Amino acid sequence: YYALGSYSSGKNMQKLYKDFTVAAEDFFTSNENLTSDDNYYVIGEFDVNDYSLSLDEGKAVWKVFYISNPAYYWLDAAIVTRGDTILLTVADNYASASERRKCDAAIEKMTADCALLIESDMSELEKVVQIVSFIVKGMKYAYESDGVTPVEDMWAHNITGLAVHSFGVCESYAKSFAYFCALNNIECAMGSGF
Repeated sequence: YYALGSYSSGKNMQKLYKDFTVAAEDFFTSNENLTSDDNYYVIGEFDVNDYSLSLDEGKAVWKVFYISNPAYYWLDAAIVTRGDTILLTVADNYASASERRKCDAAIEKMTADCALLIESDMSELEKVVQIVSFIVKGMKYAYESDGVTPVEDMWAHNITGLAVHSFGVCESYAKSFAYFCALNNIECAMGSGF
C-alpha cells in the first residue's frame, strides 16, 4: 500500500486500494450467499476512470491488494475486468455463506492455537520462529494422487489450506506466514510469481 504512494498516480492508487478494502471488509462480515453474475461472484465494481487511473494501474493496485490481504482467503485469484471496470470477485467455492463461516471458524481456531505459542516479551525473531514452526508442524505439502503434481484447488493456495485441510502448496505456506506476521505486527512482504 505504502509503495503505491511512490507512483505519479500514487494517491489515486491508494484511494482505489482503500475502496477495495471497504468492499472486502463489508463482505467479510456478510452472511450473504452470492449469486453468479456472468460466472463471477462480484462484491465490488471499480471504474478506474473514477480514480484517474489507467486499467494497468488499476490492475497493479489489485495485485498489491490481493497479495497483501491473506485474511481475505475467499478473493478470486484472477483479475476480472469489464471495460475499464475492475470487479472484485469471490472464488466460486466461497460463494456460500455457510462455507465461509466454516472456514472462518477453522481460521479462528488456528489463530488461537498459534497465539498460545507467542508471548508478549518474545523478540520478533522468536515470534517468527514460533510461527514458522506452527505452520511447518501443522501443514503438509498438497500433492495430487500421483504424489508429484501440486494441488490446484483454491484452498491449497490460501490460509484455509492450513486452517481447514492441514495441506497446502507454497502459496498457502506464504500466505499463512504473512497472516500470522500481520497479527503479530511483524513487517512482512510476500512476493508473487504471477
